[in-house]
Amino acid sequence: GRDRLVVGLADPPSAFLQTYSGDPVVNYLEALTDKVEIYQAPVEHGSAIARWAVTMATCLGLDEATQRRCNLAARLHDIGKVATPMHILTKPGALSPEEWVFIRDHPAQGALIVSAAKGMAEVAEIVGQHQERLDGSGYPSGLRGDEIRLEARILSVCDTYASMRADRPYRRGLSEADARTELLSVRGSQLSADLVDLFVDLLDKGTVGHLAHIDPKAVSSPDDAMTL
Repeated sequence: GRDRLVVGLADPPSAFLQTYSGDPVVNYLEALTDKVEIYQAPVEHGSAIARWAVTMATCLGLDEATQRRCNLAARLHDIGKVATPMHILTKPGALSPEEWVFIRDHPAQGALIVSAAKGMAEVAEIVGQHQERLDGSGYPSGLRGDEIRLEARILSVCDTYASMRADRPYRRGLSEADARTELLSVRGSQLSADLVDLFVDLLDKGTVGHLAHIDPKAVSSPDDAMTL
């Protein structure tokens, strides 16, 4: 209308078009992860989680090295799904117990892949822990509480919210309000209470929570990313 100034939020540039590392091996792994993610949802995933995790790490006063680990681990956290058969990733219905074995193994597979890159041992450990939960109900190792790295606990909060918001082959995504409620329901049990509180505060401020839609054509191939 007239005589109004409105500030809006535009879609951020897709992180599929961004490079977080000058290391061609890491760039290759990022592109490979993007290829896996595009089959599961029409919105960004690892790229959004990377932004949110770094934002949370900054708010917590964590150093730049920790912020970088959060960033890289978020971008690569689902890379282990390259070992998951495509019919499982795109299945429109509930998974069988046998199919869940593949899903529950993807953090360990991801850690193995990431650890092959030079200087990525700590990032690999975070990737391997991103599905662990405070109460020991997570996987693959059933770690509890402080046995889980802080970066992985940050990642878990961001990943949980992003996963709930996105449409998947087997279900529709939740609304922002419903995803917020679900996140709070596992506060202090599965997810760290202080980290959930921080995320929700940032969500209410509009600082985190935005998922950009992606154009599959904009996702580079792993071969294109490996420029030596």
